[in-house]
Formats: sequence, C-alpha cells, structure tokens
Amino acid sequence: MESIITKPILEDFYIRLYFNVKNGDYISAAISRAYRDFNRTIEFKGLSEEDKDIWRNALIEILKGKIAIVLDKAFSEQEEFTIWHQSTCYYLISNSNKILSFGQAQKWINMTLKYLFTFGEERIKGITTNYQYFHIPIDSIIQEKLNSKYSIPILEMPWSKIPDYDTYHVYQKEVRYAIKDKIVMDEEFLLFNES
Repeated sequence: MESIITKPILEDFYIRLYFNVKNGDYISAAISRAYRDFNRTIEFKGLSEEDKDIWRNALIEILKGKIAIVLDKAFSEQEEFTIWHQSTCYYLISNSNKILSFGQAQKWINMTLKYLFTFGEERIKGITTNYQYFHIPIDSIIQEKLNSKYSIPILEMPWSKIPDYDTYHVYQKEVRYAIKDKIVMDEEFLLFNES
C-alpha cells in the first residue's frame, strides 16, 4: 500500500509544528516566530510580564499592517522597497518606547518576510511579488558567511545593537553590490543552509 501523504501535506505539518499557525493566520505566526529569533537580545528595563505581552502584541499588530503593504503593492525598484523598510523600522522603534534597536527591528522585519516567502505564494498571496527587493536578515551567522565568501566586512557591533538605519543600509548595499548578479535573498538562503 502506498502512502497518501503528499509534499504539501508534509509542508503543512512542518509549518504547523514550527510556526504554531492558528486558524490559518500565517502572517501572525511568521511575525511571532521572527520575534522569537531576536527577543533574547531585548532589554525590557523592568517591564512586568503582562506589560511585555501588551507591548509585543501591539507591535505585532503594527507589523501586520506594514507587511500587508508589501503583499498588496508591487514596488517598482529597490529604493522604493528600502523606503518602506526604513519607515517600518522607525515606526516599530518609535512605538516600542525605544526599546528596540535598528538591529532588532531589521531582524524582525526581514525574518518575517523570509518566513512568509517560505510559506509560498499559495499560502501568502503576493509574497513573491517583491521578493527580489527583500533585505537579508543581518545576524552573526550570515555576516560570517558573507565575509568568508564575498569579503564583506563584519559589523563593528553586535547585529542587535545596530544603532541607526545608515549603518544598516550601508551593510545591505555592500551585500547587494557583492551579489549583484543574484537575488540576495536566494544567496542568503543558500549560505544559511550551509551553516
């Protein structure tokens, strides 16, 4: 007897297991998973657990609204996407009572988009439209890989402490310049999978 379990069924299993998708809300699941990727770097400065939950849930709703723009609109060039990205970083930071740094905001945004892309167009309508413009999530692993393969210098501070958008943007531009003949997120996926 042959199994009836198909590749899409297996994908649904892994997505449900890793992302804890509830009621088909893939966007909230991706945002929450991306939050867990960097939350150990947050310094809450005495907030109670209840206040942390309120804080996080408010920012999740903000990010959901910003992600909807990426899914609904076709950006015409890299700079247009970067303007969206920069304003989203500023909006998250200013609504976080300045608890988040640019490094943490970029990680949250970029990992959310990466996760949504992995869910595929059939689950997340519009996710492939702007994929070519996505920024790589900057962290220690990918910096090491990019330094080794493309000689892109590693940032002088921990990624979670990136202090301003200019520092972040210069690094992204260096990556785009070094990987000019490929979609940078494709290369990021391949490099990360090697680690």
